[in-house]
Amino acid sequence: MKVELSYREIEKLIRDKADKNVRVTYENSKTIKASYNIDMFFTTKTVEVYLEVRQVSSASIKLRYYSYGFAVETIVSGILNMMDSGIYSKGDDNMLTIYLKNIDGLESALKTISLSDIAFTNNGASVVMQIK
Repeated sequence: MKVELSYREIEKLIRDKADKNVRVTYENSKTIKASYNIDMFFTTKTVEVYLEVRQVSSASIKLRYYSYGFAVETIVSGILNMMDSGIYSKGDDNMLTIYLKNIDGLESALKTISLSDIAFTNNGASVVMQIK
């Protein structure tokens, strides 16, 4: 089974949950770029973070995040500090493991389905799942 989400749907989900206007764009089949504008004094800075899917399993998603800007590590750390620490763990080399069963609402779904892949296209994200 394949579920597809457009980047606009992903942006709306982030806006609805976090009240932030994040732009999501395609980089390659395993990487997307998330951009966010931050107002700083009399100017606006755009922060860009690249998220690369490294491994997908029925229990977790391993991501690597990186940027070409100085302050991104601080911003990402701040975002992670706002999240429930049971949902993720941060490893070396900007590796992030997301534990699916610890996300509200997913535990019961994971009894029926198993996540097997995530890929990106020009139009959005494709999530591939298997029925158990």
